[in-house]
Amino acid sequence: MFLVKTYLVTIAFIVAGSVGQAQAETKSVVDIGFGVGFNYGMLGTKTVIGKNGSGLLIGLGYPGAPAFEIGAQLSFSSNMYINVGYGSYAVVFSSSGGFGSYNGFGGVVGYKLGLGEAKKLYLDAGLGVLIAVGKGFSGTNGGITGGLGVMYSISPLGGLSKSADDGYYYD
Repeated sequence: MFLVKTYLVTIAFIVAGSVGQAQAETKSVVDIGFGVGFNYGMLGTKTVIGKNGSGLLIGLGYPGAPAFEIGAQLSFSSNMYINVGYGSYAVVFSSSGGFGSYNGFGGVVGYKLGLGEAKKLYLDAGLGVLIAVGKGFSGTNGGITGGLGVMYSISPLGGLSKSADDGYYYD
């Protein structure tokens, strides 16, 4: 319980520190990447559908068996985000060849480190907590989670750019 309280206090400080900061304008509508961790379905893809890296989060993976996460992500600035979701955090294989997954709720605070001049490609690193639903893995009720991946920002429909002289225009 102490870990959950510490995590929530950390989130509160991040939110308070981010109020009033302008979010970087971006044309990104979809961010997609590959990595490891809760947000990536343990080992797989992470997709965020929404403006400026905020929106629906879908993680699909296959660490030897199907795994997933579904949730929401909110970007506080061009680099920091927080997300919450429900999904798989462990897969266990039986001697008979079957498998079982452990699911739970998780929250992650993350940082996006832009690569290159356009910063469409970036490293995605996060740290968070998990709360198990039902009997947890190895008898636990959750724990700490992390993640690391490489993401790419795309805008499949093009986007609007802002010009000081003309207002908004299509690229």
